[in-house]
Amino acid sequence: ANRICPSPCAMASESKSSALELKAVEHAKNGELKLLKKLYENPKDEKLSPDARDADGETGLMWAAGRGWLEVVKFLVSKGASLELVDHWGFNALMLAAQCGKLEVCMFLVENGASFTARSTGPKGGRTARQLAAAKREMRVVSYLLRKERESGMFSGMFSPVMTEFEAKTHRLVVKNIPAYAQHLAKTGVRGVFACGTCGESMTLSEEERKTVIEAWVHARNTLNLPLVIIAQVGCESVQAAAALAGHAQAVGADAVSCMVPTFFKPPSVKEAVAFTAKVAAAAPGSHFLFYQFPGMTGGTMKASEWVEEAKVVMPNLAGLKFTSLDVIDYAMLCQNDQKNQFAFLPGYESAYSAFAAFNNSTGRRFGGVGGCSNFMNGLTARFIEIADADLPSGEKFKKLEAITTLLRRVDAIAKKASFTAVLKVAMQRLGVATSIAVRLPARELSDEEAHWVKGELDALYIDVEKLLGGSSA
Repeated sequence: ANRICPSPCAMASESKSSALELKAVEHAKNGELKLLKKLYENPKDEKLSPDARDADGETGLMWAAGRGWLEVVKFLVSKGASLELVDHWGFNALMLAAQCGKLEVCMFLVENGASFTARSTGPKGGRTARQLAAAKREMRVVSYLLRKERESGMFSGMFSPVMTEFEAKTHRLVVKNIPAYAQHLAKTGVRGVFACGTCGESMTLSEEERKTVIEAWVHARNTLNLPLVIIAQVGCESVQAAAALAGHAQAVGADAVSCMVPTFFKPPSVKEAVAFTAKVAAAAPGSHFLFYQFPGMTGGTMKASEWVEEAKVVMPNLAGLKFTSLDVIDYAMLCQNDQKNQFAFLPGYESAYSAFAAFNNSTGRRFGGVGGCSNFMNGLTARFIEIADADLPSGEKFKKLEAITTLLRRVDAIAKKASFTAVLKVAMQRLGVATSIAVRLPARELSDEEAHWVKGELDALYIDVEKLLGGSSA
């Protein structure tokens, strides 16, 4: 009962395995280790394949993993059974063990090289072992895999805060260009996307529109098989609405959710801010949770470092935060209080990246950020991360980092005469990713002359970026 049923097409398929191999699969399926070993010890001059499939398309390892026969799993792995083969549903052995709650099997498979970031490949594919376990509420497995993903550096590298496109005249939501957008970002090497954030004009979107945007990003990632981590920003004035969006994001396959505090009825203290975000995180217990610290928009004087110290006690799925603030002392405290690098602290202001990198280096933390320029100049931001994580003399390192940051600051200068979101939309239109540069009220639309000026400034910037990189700016 704890094992998925084969698909009809799988049940009708014919196995190419020998009679002896089929018997071995059956023994593995039933947890009959002694009989299985006997077959391998007495193969009657026939070499048995540990990857043989039965009529349902399942290998012995798949059956044993899904049913929790740990010793059988160990034996088959010792015989060379593939950890990455998938069944007719697109599930590998780790996925089957995860969704059936077989924690010890999951741990063994991961320790022996099974990829916990691989995604299922079937008709409803795109799910990791952790997401499949979450769908079945196997929270012991979820907790283990959340930790393994964090430890693997899931939130290192560059995340693009993606813009949301609207029709030029009607300002209706447009999602048809998201597949091209996703392909562009994956090609340039970004780690993932931060959807429905500030650059995504999330607070101008209805809740249904926000769901549509997240669904479109997940669908594009899955159908195009792109290596993008998707973070869904779900912050709302209403904790019920934010929690509903978080639950939806997990259900459709986003990898993480992020949430800021309300901007109108502001939390009076850290205690209330933690209580608000904890309810949101609890609505998506199978997903990573990142707090969105943006005091310039949300107001208030709460320190992110204080929030983390209280939140980590009550949020088992806490992964870190997006830090859109210039309070370098607060950022320093975040790193100082997390000497074991359990959490990711992703800076948002690229103009200060060189300062933030120093604090990451102090604890040996790999650099990760959520930077708008990565949408259209990831060659530059990727070079920044490469240097930030490199083992270089500090003087040489920060001279190189500051040279990159100086170019990133030029985008801020352009944005002062427009807005960063407007600049981003012009840049994405220039790359052929977006059709329209329209923004929603209360933001101000760019005139044709202003859009032309922004393009000219970006063209000049790209020339200098290419000089620094010695190649493409994208």
